[in-house]
Amino acid sequence: MTDTVFTMYSGLRSIGGVVATLTRGRDRVVFEIGAAYDPATAFYGGALAPRPAGWLRDGLRLGLIPWIDGLYPAAALDGLKGIVPAEDSDLNTAVFISHLHLDHMAYMGAVHPDIPVYLSANAQRIEAALEETGDGVASFRDSYSAFEPGQPIMVGAIELLPLASFTPAYGHSSCLITTPEGSLHWTGDLVMTRPEELANRLRDIELFRRRGGVDVLICDCTEFGDDALVAACSDESGAIRASLELPAGWETFDQMDQARREILAGVEGLAAFNFYPREIEDVEMLLELGRATGRAVVFEPDAALVVARYFAARPLTWRPDSPRYAPGGEPAWLAGLGRTSDLITRQMIRANPAGYLIQIGFPNILELFDLPAAGGAYLQMGGVPMGDFDPDYGRMVKLAEKAGFRFVAFDDHMNMRHSPPNMVRYYVDAVDPRVLIAAHGLNPERLAAKSGRWLQPEYGRPYRLADGDLTPLAAARPRQAAPPAAPAPPPAAIV
Repeated sequence: MTDTVFTMYSGLRSIGGVVATLTRGRDRVVFEIGAAYDPATAFYGGALAPRPAGWLRDGLRLGLIPWIDGLYPAAALDGLKGIVPAEDSDLNTAVFISHLHLDHMAYMGAVHPDIPVYLSANAQRIEAALEETGDGVASFRDSYSAFEPGQPIMVGAIELLPLASFTPAYGHSSCLITTPEGSLHWTGDLVMTRPEELANRLRDIELFRRRGGVDVLICDCTEFGDDALVAACSDESGAIRASLELPAGWETFDQMDQARREILAGVEGLAAFNFYPREIEDVEMLLELGRATGRAVVFEPDAALVVARYFAARPLTWRPDSPRYAPGGEPAWLAGLGRTSDLITRQMIRANPAGYLIQIGFPNILELFDLPAAGGAYLQMGGVPMGDFDPDYGRMVKLAEKAGFRFVAFDDHMNMRHSPPNMVRYYVDAVDPRVLIAAHGLNPERLAAKSGRWLQPEYGRPYRLADGDLTPLAAARPRQAAPPAAPAPPPAAIV
């Protein structure tokens, strides 16, 4: 009998960074290969930058890139001990990427070019534009493989089935991985807060039922770290309710849209924003917000190129005072941006500050000192730094206010892009897996299975999937960087 073996490498107690494999014989699926958003392990910054030729080796040594045999090019490993290069492995491997957020795909470019890496066609278009500006992921490859939701990909005897999850343009999908010995479902970012998203997830639940259920569910629990939200989703005993109702205080998307408009309508002067350029859906939201409030939306050059490439549109752009955009010796993408965008100058902004909604990312925030501050606001809209757990967040707030701008955290009016605990509870109960692995969150112990077994696997340890269960095999392989401590079992009061 050929074993099906599951191994998890990261992502159990972090925001993102889920990396795992399912292997049967010589066939293997790697699902996700991203970087957890954790300032505590953000080694690069300031004077320290990744080495152009040594970034893969350094990432492995630092524990940022998963230590997986048969995945990376020998030339880039350059004799690094203890890891098998792709060229020396007989594994038939495919890599699945759910969507374009860095916590899911930051290291997909490290995969050997001969190994297929699957991500949506829309995500590939965005990534290609980002790579053109130098904002894409470091990569040894020049192409990726597209998947179609609902169309299975066969990796030997393993079936990889992408499932469309929600609607942002980059094409987010979850996946169901099936072998003759069992099945595994990875939710990706679990979002059910809009009708179309909920319909997709309910469709998947029915699919799982028709197929006889799911053996292993790896479930996003991002929002379980918010104590107030957990309390709002819990009953008198402290147990999280299973419900598809939005919890108290959770805004619908129509309410969020109205809140954005009201906030911006209250800004009498210049409105600057900091957003996440990989979130292409936010570009559509920004353009609509600009139309609704009579402001011209202006992007920094990097984001403007993505907008031009993705939407085949002619965006407005401006050039912050940065070495990246200094005149003379311009890279081809920047020199050519004038042919696909219209330039907005500081003089134009100063003449009519209330007429603009302008991107000023945190690296360029000092630009605020040279722009009209009277009645102005700096709108934090999900860009890096993303929260007050990042030391740069406090710096961002202070710099905006020191420049005379009111700081407004739009994220206070926009819910996270993950489902609240009661909806996650409903999803887990409806799928009712035989084994539940809570991941992609800081408090996985707050989510437990309905009738199956709750498990937090040991990083790097192989588990045999058979008879609806995961059984540990050999001890975990030593890694260059020690994984986080294993979380405790879930307390009964909050399951």
